[in-house]
Amino acid sequence: MRRPLGLAAICAGALLAACQSTPESGTPDARPATTGEVVASGGPERTAPSPAPAQPVATTRDGAEQRVRKTARYVVKKGDTLWGIADRFLIDPWKWPEVWVANRQVSNPHLIYPGDVLELRWLEGSERVADVRKLSPRIRRKPLTDAIPTIPLDQIKDFLRGPQIVDKATLENAPYVVEFDQEHLIGPDRVGIYARELPEDADEDWLVLHPGAPYVDPDSGETLGYEAIPAADATLARRAREVAVLELTRAHRETRIGDVLIPKPTDELSANFYPRAPDGAVDGRIISVFGGVTQIGQYNLVVLNRGSADGLASGHVLDVYSAAREVKDPQRSFGRVSLPAEFAGQLLVVRVTDRLSQALVMEAVRPILLHDEVHAPDRRP
Repeated sequence: MRRPLGLAAICAGALLAACQSTPESGTPDARPATTGEVVASGGPERTAPSPAPAQPVATTRDGAEQRVRKTARYVVKKGDTLWGIADRFLIDPWKWPEVWVANRQVSNPHLIYPGDVLELRWLEGSERVADVRKLSPRIRRKPLTDAIPTIPLDQIKDFLRGPQIVDKATLENAPYVVEFDQEHLIGPDRVGIYARELPEDADEDWLVLHPGAPYVDPDSGETLGYEAIPAADATLARRAREVAVLELTRAHRETRIGDVLIPKPTDELSANFYPRAPDGAVDGRIISVFGGVTQIGQYNLVVLNRGSADGLASGHVLDVYSAAREVKDPQRSFGRVSLPAEFAGQLLVVRVTDRLSQALVMEAVRPILLHDEVHAPDRRP
């Protein structure tokens, strides 16, 4: 005769069944992810709990808390950007270096390629983002150009053909266009030009620039540099007694008599720098925007009155704040009220000179205007 099961046995059996049917918390989903797939907690197709809590907190190397998003696992796809990947995992994408488990086996450990599988894991005592295909040393046989870029270059290429920053000495000493080989003032593509002051040992490739307005610091009134708008690429064809003959090989806009020439820059904008905060405090202003727009939005290219001498480098992220202002007090005849600076968006520095830098607007939550303030992240004015 079968004996009835006791209450303790029934509870133990139920607990064992639950353990066998429920995945262990913190274990990655066994279902393979497809290219470009995001596996996030609370997602409509997910049946197992996410390895990351809804609002997990990771402790950074400096002891600060870094909030991370719900994304637990992601397969990188072609067309992704490092900024976008960081934004999937982090509330503040510019803190990516603090939680990213870099691949120390390559010269640029922040390179990420399509097909890489990124997971949010508990490593080194905190939540960290790791490339699960890089956790053991291996040789990557993909060209560096296959790595995903930091920013969407295809969407901003027109902005990146914008003004160069040059100093006064460059403008005064640069070779310049004196005439075309045809009787007109504007030179179209594949037209020859005559230039003076081209050095005897000059390289073949040149960039024709149209001198623009000075970049003036709105606080000190000092001229920090000059705008120079690219007009065309030119190649040295031959030399005459007083002039050099060059051929315009690619026109960006009209070339005019008086335009200056500089050696064609060889350091094209790097697509593989990574977003990060400046090492120290940076406080500056937006002093120019390419295209002459009055309200600045996402992917606009702006010029800042701070450069490498102030601690800026490519990849640095800055917060934008609307400039503080005063308004009339409606209850007092002669009263004024000071309004605080408000957060307006974020910039990513892409080029720097000694005293100036160019940056892309990566986020705009309100209209951004000329002379708005820029500060290192978490440094509210």
